[in-house]
Amino acid sequence: MLEQKVKAFLFGNRLIERGQKLGIAVSGGKDSMALAHMLKDLSPVLIHIDLGIGEYSKESRRVVEEFADEHALELVVYDLKKEWGYSIPEIATKLGKRPCSVCGAIKRYYQNRLAVSKGLVLATAHTLDDVASFLVYSLTTGKPVRLDPILPEGKGRARKIKPLFYIKEDAILRYIQENRVPYTTTRCPFHRAPARIIREALQEVERMRPGSMKTLVKTLLRITPREESQPRLCKYCEMPAAGNVCSICRIRLRLGLPPEAPVRVG
Repeated sequence: MLEQKVKAFLFGNRLIERGQKLGIAVSGGKDSMALAHMLKDLSPVLIHIDLGIGEYSKESRRVVEEFADEHALELVVYDLKKEWGYSIPEIATKLGKRPCSVCGAIKRYYQNRLAVSKGLVLATAHTLDDVASFLVYSLTTGKPVRLDPILPEGKGRARKIKPLFYIKEDAILRYIQENRVPYTTTRCPFHRAPARIIREALQEVERMRPGSMKTLVKTLLRITPREESQPRLCKYCEMPAAGNVCSICRIRLRLGLPPEAPVRVG
């Protein structure tokens, strides 16, 4: 069964150690809801970021809240509109940026910040399809990046894990259907076309040559070096940053908001 396979990967590769508390980033989509369902007996803390993207965010939040209630799981919701006074579309418009670039940075920041504050290992539901398409997309930008099943914890950074790293999307869909796991079918209106095209192309190659996607990922991991340097810490919030100020505090300052304060643990 898929659930046993995922748990064997989780514990067999020591993605999480004994005594560590698990958190799962849940968007309401099929992948994250499937992961939450598979690991619900570990009593994970569910982390949801409400981005304020119209009906998409409303439906996603409803699915996550109902799932948490049904399985008596702790749910932490970060409501962007409530906390900032702005939604993702409003932030993107004010800054003159693409919604996807702003959204990705904000989601990653608050998923990590909440995990750090609660002392959690943060699991995300990236599937093999996600990993393969992201790695290939990064090659087209001229800045290839590396994704691993485990990103160790560091200063201002929770341990991040990907239990579905080698699980294909079609296996997740079958699991969802067989176990009647609820998920939102509403697609984000800002879903990026280039990434989707690469994903669909890789899936077509996988249908023609089963196993090609996993081989591709393993090959790219073998030739892409690990990033050894430690990121700097933001002078305001003390979270990882490329420079003196992290991207989120920069965005907040540009919007006339105060920068984030250092995270409180516990």
